Parts: sequence; structure tokens; C-alpha cells
Amino acid sequence: MSYERKGRFQYASKADIAKYVSDALDDIIFTMGMSKDIRLHAEIGFRDVRPDIWLINYNGSPVGFIEIKKPSRKIMNDPVVAGQVFDYLKLLESFYGIEFQFGIVSTYVHWRFFWLSGTDAEAQQNIITSKLPSADQSPLLKELPGIPCYDDNVKNLLCIKVIQSSDALQTVEKREVHASRIFTLADKNIILAIVSILYKMVSSPRYKVNVADLSRSYIQLDEKSWHWEGLPKNLSNIKFNKIPRADAKNYICLAYLGSGAEGLVWLATTTGGVGCVVKLAKAIKPISAWKDDQNTESQTRDKMEEEEFNKTLSHLKTEAKHWMSLWGFKAQAKIIGGQPALVMPYIKMCTDDELDNNNEIKAAVNSTIKQMARKGFRHNDLFRRHVGIYWKEGILHALFVDLSDIKEDKEEDAIAYMVKKLKI
Repeated sequence: MSYERKGRFQYASKADIAKYVSDALDDIIFTMGMSKDIRLHAEIGFRDVRPDIWLINYNGSPVGFIEIKKPSRKIMNDPVVAGQVFDYLKLLESFYGIEFQFGIVSTYVHWRFFWLSGTDAEAQQNIITSKLPSADQSPLLKELPGIPCYDDNVKNLLCIKVIQSSDALQTVEKREVHASRIFTLADKNIILAIVSILYKMVSSPRYKVNVADLSRSYIQLDEKSWHWEGLPKNLSNIKFNKIPRADAKNYICLAYLGSGAEGLVWLATTTGGVGCVVKLAKAIKPISAWKDDQNTESQTRDKMEEEEFNKTLSHLKTEAKHWMSLWGFKAQAKIIGGQPALVMPYIKMCTDDELDNNNEIKAAVNSTIKQMARKGFRHNDLFRRHVGIYWKEGILHALFVDLSDIKEDKEEDAIAYMVKKLKI
């Protein structure tokens, strides 16, 4: 950890600091022989609840985070930073089942470690074990919905029953975090402190998360904002047989499903129990050359963010049109949580094994390829992870998601292209 020149830390932007912190952590992880146990990642997040760096184990599950800040006299005690940290820790707890949640805030010259109140005992431990536990290879969720049926008069609705836990959540706890003392680069214990927190992150037990559970905290969104909240107490099940009404304004994120070309994808429900999938636009990242204290640059950033906002909403509206023209589903591009979003039907995504060995699914996928090609289009960014299935009128149908990159093409060329991409 030696990115100092003549006793002064040199940086031009927050991006520079992030690079220094990442390099320092990579060095520590490598030196301690932890490269197979933990690594840095920067994708998963929710709107502005997106730490600069996630720490994940080798099977891709988040175990902790690092938030980067520019050095200042008060930054490590800033209530706004504490609020950000609380949200990151809640994501680890509620969506990823991390029992003991830890996070790091760093300016590179100063480091501080944070946790939720239930992790106090573990935070005080200074023992570093010589052998880390094997990462749990099982899914994060106990249950995802099966294959939905989108018939008007379907008898056997696909639904998830809300677990009525004996320890049902009554209110979301106070927005409070606990923290270590502030470490500096000159502190002789800084390396050991970082190593200790990394070991605690990787070693924390992880439990599988129920999709719908009254004892969990969830991200609830309206048109302009979001907050942590429990499920409505009168909600008994979540149904997956139709798309929410166009005038629905409140959504609850149930599970993180992954990222698409233009956003982060969540299994969600309305407060009335209509299940769906919501794609939230990715947070707008600051340009590294901007400086927070320059008014003109701040105004330029606001203008660029507005332009990017409108551009993203326009793209999502186009994607919604593709959902209707290709698959007959009324997806909705709208503002949710203060950002562009796309509301889509829930579709059961296929596994590689199903695409290789299930003849009924393979036939449905081939039919979908031909259907799309007949309409003069191809999915220009098609991978197996984009293939989903659903029932309608007793027939198994397939469709492709992530429709942000659709190209016109001749029918024969489109078929050949998509068959090759899916290897079927």
C-alpha cells in the first residue's frame, strides 16, 4: 500500500482512488493466499444502492463491499455515508442471506469497517483462521417460480405462497450501523485489520432466502423513490399469470435475477400480489474527470444525466414494443423508483441441460426462432441465458428476453444466426 509520493497521496478523481484501493486489496488477497476464496467485482446493485466494489466468493455470491470516497476531514463520520452503508449491508442480509454482514469504506488514506447491530460479537473477534470454509454452491434462493401459464381462464395458477413466519417482521429496524475505529495508512495494524475483515466476510454463514417471507425486508418502490419495507401483512400469495396493470405505481423487489444490456433485473410483485419482472436502468456513473466542487461541471453532469435518462427511457419503450410485436405481451416502460424501468411478465428461464436434452423445450425454441425470423428480425445479442418458457392454451412456448438489440434480417439468415448462437 504505497501509492504516495513525497508523503502526499496523489489522485485526480474518485476513479483513481478506486484503482488504488482495488490494487491494494488484490495484493493483500494474493499475498494471503485468498485468491480462490474472494475477488473484486463491480456489477450488482440497485439504483443508487451500488457500492463501488463488491467482494464476492469464487462461485459469484456477494460476501461484502467497499465504498470509495474522496478524502475529507469528516467523510468517515458522515451520516449520508452511514446511510449508504446501511443499504448495502441490508442487501447482503435480505437478498443474499449473509448472516454476518461487513463492509469497508475507504479513501485509501483512511479505512473504516462497518456492520449491522446483529454482527457485533463477530466484529470484535480478531482471530484469523488458517482454512476458509468452502463456498456454498447451492442457489441463493430456496424457491423461484416454475413455468407460468398465461391463459385468460387458467385453472392452475402459478403462485408463490407468502411464508407467515412466527417471527414476522413488524417494522424495518432503525437505519443504524456500527463501525470500527478509523485506520490510516500509517497505522501498523492496517494490513491485519483488512485481512481480518476479509476473512470474516468469506467465513460468514449464509442461509437460503425465501422469495416471499413476512420476516424479510424488501426494497419497495413507488414512482419517485424507494425504501426498505416488509411485505404487506394481508398478502397471502403472489400470482404469475398476468402483467400488472399499467396504472400500478408500487412494486416490491423480491429477488435479484441478474443484469441485462440496459439494466438490473428483479423478480418483483405489486403490493396486490401480481408477480412480474422489473428491469431497472443502471445507475449513471460519474465521469472520472469531473470534480465535485466545480459548479459548471456539476451543471454539465446534471444535463448529461437528464439526457441519459431520456435516452434510456426511449430504449425501454422500444423494447416494450418488441415484447408486443414479437411475443404478444404488453410490457410497460415507465418511471419506477425515480428511474427508467421496464415491467415484463415473469418467464421461466431455461437451463443448459433443458436446452440440450428436453425435446419439448428444444421444439418450442426452434419454433420461436422461426417465428422471429418470419417477422424479419433476429436477436442480435442472443445467448442461452436469454431463453425462457411459458404455457399458453396447453402449449409450451419459448421466447427470448433482453430485447434491446434487435436487428432486421432476412428470414434464412436470421434463423441460421440464432440457431448458431444457441447451439441447438
